[in-house]
Amino acid sequence: MLISILFRFASADVFNIPGVFQVSGAPSTNGQTCFTVHSAEGGWAAIGVGSTAMSGSDIYLGWKNQGTVMVGNFKGTGHSQPSPNSVQNAQQVTLMETAPSWSKLSFSFCRPTAIASNGKSITATQNYIYASSPDQPSGSSVNTLSYSQHASNYGNFNANFAASSNTTTTGSVSASILRVGDDFTYQQVVALHGIMMFVAWMIAPFLGIFCARYLKDVLGHNWYRLHVFFMAFACGLVTLLSFALIFLYSQPPHFNENHKVVGLIILLCLLFQIMLGYISNARWHPNRKTIPWWDKAHWWFGRGLFLLAIFNVYLGIDLYGDNYGSSSFGLYSFIVVLVLGVIMMIVGQFTYGQVHHVADK
Repeated sequence: MLISILFRFASADVFNIPGVFQVSGAPSTNGQTCFTVHSAEGGWAAIGVGSTAMSGSDIYLGWKNQGTVMVGNFKGTGHSQPSPNSVQNAQQVTLMETAPSWSKLSFSFCRPTAIASNGKSITATQNYIYASSPDQPSGSSVNTLSYSQHASNYGNFNANFAASSNTTTTGSVSASILRVGDDFTYQQVVALHGIMMFVAWMIAPFLGIFCARYLKDVLGHNWYRLHVFFMAFACGLVTLLSFALIFLYSQPPHFNENHKVVGLIILLCLLFQIMLGYISNARWHPNRKTIPWWDKAHWWFGRGLFLLAIFNVYLGIDLYGDNYGSSSFGLYSFIVVLVLGVIMMIVGQFTYGQVHHVADK
């Protein structure tokens, strides 16, 4: 329930990222500390008390529910969505200062300065985190709230909101190269990245390998054209575009999770694999008697890369579920396509068998 109070900030500590995010805080006269948050992103905004990361933070999050701003208290749990605090320490109050023109979401709340359990006390200079997102949450209460992971605007800072020192700290964000917005959210960027990588590594390689392994005699030279289409374009080019998409819209650091590190390794290996394929084609001769080592290197390096990419697609689906709450459709699609792909390869092996172009065949 929104409480109207007479207390207003006479002097307060302020953390300000100009035009992006601002939080003001000061103690009141009744054993509470009051905060006002302004965010340039209108989906949700939050601050966390007592940590430099989500895990262990006492989080206070504001969001819009059918046009009405609400505030809730949550427990930071790492990379998964924070869970509602069993004791809701946040008491939403009428906005305590005029919202700046750039703010799309502003709210004020008070909470006890000292908390014995189910929260973190406000002390002298301590750690805080902040985050925001343009994605609109769903849910009308803290217990039903579901919201997407923050995009570019997040970080940590130090402040002394336990004293009215009227100190302003100016911060900055390591912004992404391209910015998301209300029309193209970060969750949509991640979903598009995932769909593109799914096509590039769960569909295209099965088809490209099938053509190269089994259909040389059936298709004639067209097997090679199809192999190049599936592997260089449907896999290679789509991978490059998908990698560029997520890189341009993500805030640094870019390679701080297993999925991202493995993805970079796959990209570099893909470029090497394409080079091996080019060498194999350029050095092919119709009168050759045996399979040269560079052809075999292309086969086995490609197989290993394919398996690594399948594993990384799974990591990506799992990471999406951690950040956005559900990845069931992606996981089911992964299992179905993987099973169908394996069945297709088995059928090809027994129907056509592996075909090599050597002179004595």
